Amino acid sequence: MYNIYLKPQQILDIRTSYKWRNKKSIWAKTVGEGNFKLRKVTLKDEVEWFKKIKKNKNRKNLSIFLENNKLIGNIYFTNILNKKAEFHIVIGNKNYWNRGLGYKSTKLSLTYASVNFNINKFYLFVKKNNKYATLLYKKIGFKIVKYDSKEIIKMAYKLI
Repeated sequence: MYNIYLKPQQILDIRTSYKWRNKKSIWAKTVGEGNFKLRKVTLKDEVEWFKKIKKNKNRKNLSIFLENNKLIGNIYFTNILNKKAEFHIVIGNKNYWNRGLGYKSTKLSLTYASVNFNINKFYLFVKKNNKYATLLYKKIGFKIVKYDSKEIIKMAYKLI
């Protein structure tokens, strides 16, 4: 069993995580399919992106670490407004897929967001064909609120 912890994303973290942006296998099942289709994302691109989003008051980025300080993923809370935020997660290190870390990270991050950012309502978008993610979100308590298209499902969750 793996123990994890979260911390606010730092510029040092993106030296690892920027590499995930160019891996089609990581982004294939996500709604935000990454920029790899247009061109390879460089560390310089990621540093510029990080500096830009760091100024955004309606966004919080977290890094997911194993207890041995190994970075394995990221969580983003975007479009924060009135105690509500859009939720994003990526386990970028594929060696840790299918080990329950997406579930554990999501549960921990929702509580973290509530305590640290005063957010208690969350929503997300998931591809309909991403059955594993949909089941994970349902297990946590997210409910399907709408089908945005034939391919995209919107789900929502409220912490009590």
